[in-house]
Amino acid sequence: MSIVLACDLGGTSFRAALVDDTGIIRAQHAIAGPPSHDDRSGASDIEPDAWWSLLIEACAGLAAGAPGLFEAVEAVAICGVTRTQIVLGRTDRPLRPAMTWKDTRADVLAARLRERFDPAHPESAAVNAFHPLARLAWLREEEPEVFGGLAGLLEPKDYLNLRLTGRSASDPVSMARLLAAAAPHKGRDLLEAIGIPASILPDMLEPWEQVGTVQPGLPVPLDRLAGKPVFCASNDTWAAVVGLGAMREGFAYNISGTTEVLGV
Repeated sequence: MSIVLACDLGGTSFRAALVDDTGIIRAQHAIAGPPSHDDRSGASDIEPDAWWSLLIEACAGLAAGAPGLFEAVEAVAICGVTRTQIVLGRTDRPLRPAMTWKDTRADVLAARLRERFDPAHPESAAVNAFHPLARLAWLREEEPEVFGGLAGLLEPKDYLNLRLTGRSASDPVSMARLLAAAAPHKGRDLLEAIGIPASILPDMLEPWEQVGTVQPGLPVPLDRLAGKPVFCASNDTWAAVVGLGAMREGFAYNISGTTEVLGV
């Protein structure tokens, strides 16, 4: 039997499951949190390593409840929330807490950026408080020491893949807004316009491509997954749409959770 360790880093909980090759969930474990630290300034932060701790805890629950199935895991795939940025330094360690999907601190700055950008650039009008470009610009103004150490930017599921494999990578669905900002228009892109190097972009993989294999020496029970392939996956919404079977012409979907998403 082929078993995949499938995880969902959600907005209010972390869920992990052991799924067989027919798509049946054979075991699952869910943990609430981690809670975000919010304040009246619009800040909404979560320590990235809190998600790593939840991954370890969820896997420990699966290994204890279904040891035989956990030993049979052949691959790992993690989907997760989007519009959440983890700022990495040159050693691939976070320089500050992650700015979550709720963070609105860059709202005023985003309006200034829209006025400054070339309105003909396809991404200019999309720059708002939740856009990674506005948040990077906010870091440059409000946390210059952090911005000075900026070497990479990842979303939460990509950070867990980095911790598992040692490779910094993402997918073009989760990174769509940043990739759109980095796309040149008339010879210039929006990253360049505000002095952010394109080198912060991680390797881009399709959701079904392999990031790498689980490194040896990780905490129990992740050490039992050493050598197993880790796949890139994508954000939670798109993963859910695929799982629902709605990625077909003429199908619609409505996903209700921390947020509600409608699509055709």
